[in-house]
Amino acid sequence: NPVLNALPRRIGRCVCVTSEGLGNQDQWHFDKQAVTEFGHRYYRGWKGLADCPWTRTRNGVLFKGVEIHNVVELVPTNGLYRFSRVDARARAAMEGRALPRAFCATGVELRFCLRSPEARIIMGGLDSMVHETCQVYQGDFAVDWPDATRTVVGERTEWVFRKTPDTHLRRRVDKFGCRYDPDVIRVILPQSGDLGIRDVIGDVIPPPPEKLPARTYLAYGSSITHGSCAGQIQRCYASLVGEALGADVRNVGLAGSAFMQPELADFIAGESFDLCSLEMGVNTLGRMRPDEYERRVRYMVRRVAESALAQDFDDYEVVFVDDASEDGSFEVLQKTVSEFRGFRGRR
Repeated sequence: NPVLNALPRRIGRCVCVTSEGLGNQDQWHFDKQAVTEFGHRYYRGWKGLADCPWTRTRNGVLFKGVEIHNVVELVPTNGLYRFSRVDARARAAMEGRALPRAFCATGVELRFCLRSPEARIIMGGLDSMVHETCQVYQGDFAVDWPDATRTVVGERTEWVFRKTPDTHLRRRVDKFGCRYDPDVIRVILPQSGDLGIRDVIGDVIPPPPEKLPARTYLAYGSSITHGSCAGQIQRCYASLVGEALGADVRNVGLAGSAFMQPELADFIAGESFDLCSLEMGVNTLGRMRPDEYERRVRYMVRRVAESALAQDFDDYEVVFVDDASEDGSFEVLQKTVSEFRGFRGRR
């Protein structure tokens, strides 16, 4: 079941339908009432896909030709689609201030290639007080002034993007190489949780895989992973690791809220990645009993490690890095990860 439930996150236009609670007439067959209910569940699943304006991609969602990186669901709110970095089940398990962190646009990017001379993207904030600045890149390179930034002001803001010659960028790529092809326009969003997208107008397509990094690094943790207080999200450690490895970055940092809920572990385990780091412990200090902390650590480590081993890698290694603290969490981490430390295998 965990493998089946993970498929919608990895395959576009896919939904899983549960048979939970359905009756059966023998050990092989549902009864008549169950078959009818199962049909209704399939219909509701299909209808949800048909009515949904977005679909999952490997590292984000596709919305009207724009790939929204590091987002797994677009949540409709008064005509605005908010960006959620975790799925609905994980959000439901988040308590207190943790829930708003799921909507923070940390590591979120709008990515697309222009096919028409220009295209418009209509963004918005939750209220009229929103004023947030985004950075615009062509591939690895910041766009020249005055187009280097775009601002979301209030509940509706329209941006216009136009095709520009990239001859000088091609020369840079030939000389230095790149992670992202200059054909890919990347709008890097700030960490605000008050932003969303409304519409896309124009002929745009999502970046083809060959214009993006082949590998993905997923980072989970607290504010240091989230990039809180970083001058730019590109300068937080998760972004720097991705840059050093030539990998795309999935940032699942939750500032002040990395409580390692089992539902969040299930979510991470269901995602596709080539490297995953788990920062566990700092937000639980003084908030969680040692036995509960150990239970959550053990579950998250096992789920993510098992997921890593189940993915189609030619070879793999599970590595955990921990640090000391004064509340006994270091010993818990040591005990839990010792069976995985330095583990290697080949498929």
